[in-house]
Amino acid sequence: MLRFSIFLLVFFLAAPPRTLAGDLLREELRVCKGETCFLRSSDVAPLTLSGIAHFRYWGFRVYSAALYTAPGRAVSLGDVGVAEMELRLTYYRELTPKDFISSGESLMKDNPEVAFNEIREQSNQMNALYKKVERGDTYSIHFKPGVGTALLLNGALLGVVPGDAFGKAYLGVWLSTSSISENFTKDLLDSDRIAFKSASRAS
Repeated sequence: MLRFSIFLLVFFLAAPPRTLAGDLLREELRVCKGETCFLRSSDVAPLTLSGIAHFRYWGFRVYSAALYTAPGRAVSLGDVGVAEMELRLTYYRELTPKDFISSGESLMKDNPEVAFNEIREQSNQMNALYKKVERGDTYSIHFKPGVGTALLLNGALLGVVPGDAFGKAYLGVWLSTSSISENFTKDLLDSDRIAFKSASRAS
C-alpha cells in the first residue's frame, strides 16, 4: 500500500506545470467571476476551463468554483467518475477540516447513488488530508480514472485517494443530482456562461 501511495504521488507530481508563474497575471489567460479569477487552462493537467459558479449559503458567498475538463468536450454528470477533470474551489471565508468532513460525508451519504460503506476507507483517507483554509485559499480536486483523486491546497499536493468509485462519489458533492446545490451544479456544467475574451467577467 505504501508503494502504491508513493506511485500516486509521483504520478501527479511528475506532470510539468502548463502555465509559467509570470503568466498568471496576464488577463488573457484568466476568466473572472466577481473578484475571483481562474486560469483558462489547468496548471496540473491537460484540461481547460469549462464552467464556473458561486456557492452561497444564506446569501453569503462561501466559495467560487471552476471546472476543468478535456479540451473541446462538452461535459455532463455522466462524465463524473469516468472522465479526467479538475474542480477548483476558492474560498471567501475560513473553514476547518471539521467543516469539510461534516459537509462532505453528509452529502455523500445522502446521495442515493453512493454506497458509502464501500468507500468509507477512502473517505477517511481524504478526511485526513484536509487543512484549514483562509479567505483566498484554493483547494483543487483532480480526478484521473484508474489513478485516483488528488487534493491540492494552493497548488501543493496534499495526497491522492485511489478508486474511481470514490472519485465519482466525492465529486458528486458538487456534480450530481444530489449535490450541494442544483443551481451551482447547473452553472458549473454550463460552458456558455464563460466569456472567453480579454479581461472577461463571467456572469
